[in-house]
Amino acid sequence: SKATVSVLYWTMEASEGRWLFVKSMLVTTATILGIGILALPVRVGPAGMMPFVSTFSIALVCQAAVICFVVELLQRTEMEIDVKAFTTEEMEPLEKCLSNDGDVKMRRQRSLSVEEEDTIASPSSFTEQRANLHNMAKFFVPVPALRLLFDGCVYFHFLIVMIAYAISASNAFNKLIGITREHVIMVFVTSLAALVIICDKALTSAVAAFTFFKAGLLLLMICIVSYVAYNVQRPYVDDWSKTGSAFLIGTVSLGGSINVLPVLYSSFAPTPSNIVLFRNGCLAGTLLCWALNVMWTYCIMVIVPQFGEGDHPSLERAAKHHDISTIPLLQFLSIEYPQYEFIGLVVNIFIIISVTVSFIALGLGMKHYVDGAVTATFPDFESSWRGYKLASYAFSFGFILCVALFFSHSLYILLDVFNSALLNIETGVFMAYMAYATRIKPDPSDVVPVAVQLPVGVVGIGVVLTSFYFGGAVVYDIFITAYHLVVHGAL
Repeated sequence: SKATVSVLYWTMEASEGRWLFVKSMLVTTATILGIGILALPVRVGPAGMMPFVSTFSIALVCQAAVICFVVELLQRTEMEIDVKAFTTEEMEPLEKCLSNDGDVKMRRQRSLSVEEEDTIASPSSFTEQRANLHNMAKFFVPVPALRLLFDGCVYFHFLIVMIAYAISASNAFNKLIGITREHVIMVFVTSLAALVIICDKALTSAVAAFTFFKAGLLLLMICIVSYVAYNVQRPYVDDWSKTGSAFLIGTVSLGGSINVLPVLYSSFAPTPSNIVLFRNGCLAGTLLCWALNVMWTYCIMVIVPQFGEGDHPSLERAAKHHDISTIPLLQFLSIEYPQYEFIGLVVNIFIIISVTVSFIALGLGMKHYVDGAVTATFPDFESSWRGYKLASYAFSFGFILCVALFFSHSLYILLDVFNSALLNIETGVFMAYMAYATRIKPDPSDVVPVAVQLPVGVVGIGVVLTSFYFGGAVVYDIFITAYHLVVHGAL
């Protein structure tokens, strides 16, 4: 009957909506939750718990605002592409009927700016481009030099983080089964690169499934460490004068997910209900990462001493040796709670799964960005797109492979500093500017509405908050880097 069919259709639609929410939440979690959570307690150790939670909570609000900005900007980018494609389709038969070249040019100028006229493409090229970060900047960042800077921030963020994941995977495999670092990096990067390039359409669901397992391992670690923390209850000291380190690491620890949002956005029909589920799933994933980071940091803080002398395990000693928090934790457990030393095995398994899933998630984001950049840069060479894309993939993953194979500790620190600046510039400068430029206008009637958008007042507050927060992080990052170079002669 019609009633039965309607009920079945509603049930299927509700099921697809729930899966979209869960997938968005898990892929966002996979992107944010790499191995940074294991290093976080060491970086915030000098400041203590309260300064960290305070700045990290502000980071959560700012990241939520940026996610909402990006969801709205993706809709506007899609709308701009559809307008251009429609205009091109309408102009092509008209041009055939016009014999005067001047008339053709005049009619084109009515619908396209002079700059866009030079890169007009066929309708099929617009279908290929869709909403991606490159096109977002193309439509909403008017200055070409600034668009190039935005593209550089996005692209090099992908490269730097994926290099770090390749190095972390090699170290974890070496500790777990004794494989040499070079062999692990070769297999890790080449196999996952091939997987991302060939099977990109099916990988978002796989990433979501493995993230569920990854989060389960992390929760197991947190449960075990929580029990030890309950028994130890070591007091910690809050030092608000050292809040800067907690503030800076907080801007990065919850960041990066916006570079993968276009991949998720392209995987579903952009109806208003789906966009709301997508946005809410991304926000839920960010909130989950915030909670897991806070729980893990608190547990480590009440187990491992903040400061220590000699070879005794402490967060201060771990920071000097650039160790992750599990190093002093395992040293402490081996002395006081040897029955929990097996957590070292769980840590290595978590790192391997975590960096693998995160590498794939960021690889999908980078591939999506490269595809958009190629089709937008060479709109009149559709037959060559495949070759250009393959060359771009080869260069990108080849660069990751080479740097990971021949990295040095100094280079790793330099990349870490460089990456935080790139991410904060992209988030706090460009995303805030594009949100402002598309919503805050002297005449509100000039703003073309999209299906899912925030009230203009909320956008205004979000733009001010994210600009000051992430912009302040960029300034502080530059200042502290210069200070270390001048005073200490090293980063």
